[in-house]
Amino acid sequence: MIINYLKHQLTQKEKSDMYKHFDRYKLTMKIKDINVDYVDEVEKKIGNNTILSYHAGVSVIVSMTYDNFNSHEQIGCGNFQCDSRGKAVLEAKRIAIDDACQRVCRVFGDIHSGHHNLMMARKQ
Repeated sequence: MIINYLKHQLTQKEKSDMYKHFDRYKLTMKIKDINVDYVDEVEKKIGNNTILSYHAGVSVIVSMTYDNFNSHEQIGCGNFQCDSRGKAVLEAKRIAIDDACQRVCRVFGDIHSGHHNLMMARKQ
């Protein structure tokens, strides 16, 4: 079970455009805090049937360090709607972490676009 989870995480990191810059720019990410803000249960009536869906909202504080000396923190938020409560919370966490990481990358410069010269100029 743990091996499948690790394989899933590796494939998610390979798919994400942001994580490919972590090794290149010596970035380290640390999740400081994760809060599940809300999980709402919504009933939808279609004819005689009632369908339950869950809407989850999560906030995350992420700290990112560039080259072991320069660090910034940002908050990210994510929400997701799904027919399963667990999946809604899990996907909302993933979206919130990606949102916070993208915000931190904007603070460092144009990491997400891969402009290495901007990063080296900020380092000096």
